[in-house]
Parts: sequence; structure tokens; C-alpha cells
Amino acid sequence: MLCAESYGCIEVMNKTAINMAEELYIEKLHQASAWEVPEEAREEAENALAKAITVEGKLAGLSKIMAVYFAERNYLGAFFVVDKFLDDQSMTDHRANLLLYKGRASEYLYEFDDSLIYYCRGLASHIIPRKIYFDLWHGASLCLLYKQDFKQAELCCRRVIELDPNQWQAWMNLGVSLDHQHFLKEALSAYRKAVELSRRNEVPILHLSRFIKRHHGIKLFDADSKIIS
Repeated sequence: MLCAESYGCIEVMNKTAINMAEELYIEKLHQASAWEVPEEAREEAENALAKAITVEGKLAGLSKIMAVYFAERNYLGAFFVVDKFLDDQSMTDHRANLLLYKGRASEYLYEFDDSLIYYCRGLASHIIPRKIYFDLWHGASLCLLYKQDFKQAELCCRRVIELDPNQWQAWMNLGVSLDHQHFLKEALSAYRKAVELSRRNEVPILHLSRFIKRHHGIKLFDADSKIIS
């Protein structure tokens, strides 16, 4: 299993000159989660967190305030709140969830080394709800793509797809990892699957369009490639 001890602190092999932020359309992915938060929604989230006493109440309040912070791109605020909860002994069984938030905040700050370590630590937690387990693997796969460790990214993507084969982001990231390992037919299939499952979301369409333009001289396309034309 991928873990911080076995992978997260190891220096990745030499990189090429690929701009992975552009390659992965990361800014477009981030923009999709950003929205203007009404003042009453922020106040509701802050009050829910402040009044929380039980573990269930704390988790509910944390979920609300994280939604606000990520929408506002206040990632340092997210770090501050999560660190307080990590010091809360009553939240020990929910460390995977807390580390997922820290991983996401680091990811949005383009601190992918730190993000990968948080995701790996989350995966090493002794209690991991299924949804959190999925999100941790998905986050790790994106970090590995950014670090250009395409083989490890592929393995993570395949693990995510095993958990939920209907997640278009996982198929899209699998396409990227296969593309950069020159498994072009498999990459094309993964990109198409991402477009299909996303109901033609802009980002997987951009990936597929660029892939076809990049490899237009290779005889692996058929009439189905016209789905974005």
C-alpha cells in the first residue's frame, strides 16, 4: 500500500519540463469548487462549529466551515481549524477525515509534496470510512501525477476505479498517467470513459481533445474520436 513511510518522503526521479499544472488543468478544477459564500452561510457554519460539543456535532460543524473556506479559497483558515481538531482527543477516530482536509488544502496551495504525505497518513489511519478512503486515494493519484510519477499514479487511479468505477475524475487521471507512459490506446479509452461519465464536463473534454491533437499521426483513432468535434 502507498504510505508516507514507503513513498511520501522519497524524492521522485528527475522531471522533464512538463508544466503539470497546465497538463492537469488544475486551475479549472479549482475554479469548479469556488463560489461566493452568502454571509448567512458563513455565520451558520461558524456558529455550528463554535457550539459543537459532541463528536457528531464537531464533524458537522467542521464539514460546514470547510465548505466555506474552500469556496472562498481560504486554505490557511482551513489549516488552522483542522490543526485544532487534530489536537482534540475526542476526534482520534476521525484523523483520516482531518488529514483529507489538510491534504486538499495543501493541494490547492500547489504544495503537492505535503499534500501527498497528508493523504498517505490518512490512508494509514486505523479507522477510515469508505468515502474518505476513496477520496484519499483519489487525492494521492492527483499528487503523483503532478510529481510526474506516472506509474504510481496509474496504480492509485486503478484503486480508485475499483472503489467506484463511475467516478469520471479517476478515469481522466488514469488517462493522463497512461498517456505519459505511452500506453496510448488505453489512455484514449480512459479519456473517453471520463467524458462519458462526466456528461461532457469541460475538463475531460479538454484532455481528450488535446490527446487527439497530440497524437493525431498515430493510427489508433476511429470514428468515435469525433465525440468532441
